[in-house]
Amino acid sequence: MKRIVSALLFFVIAQTATAQELSYYLPDSIQYNPAIPKPKDIIYHNVGEYHVTHDRLVGYMQALAKAAP
Repeated sequence: MKRIVSALLFFVIAQTATAQELSYYLPDSIQYNPAIPKPKDIIYHNVGEYHVTHDRLVGYMQALAKAAP
């Protein structure tokens, strides 16, 4: 039982230690072109929260191409 609890504690600590802040991605201090859609508007979640499915990635690329000058 002690081994199981120790292993579980190790994995919980390892997961929190590898979590990284995404503040470098689309920082609030920069002015962006409002015509360019944000990833969240197309893929329906913040970047890094979940894996992006192929169809949503293609949809975002198409939205970028459509909004590009």
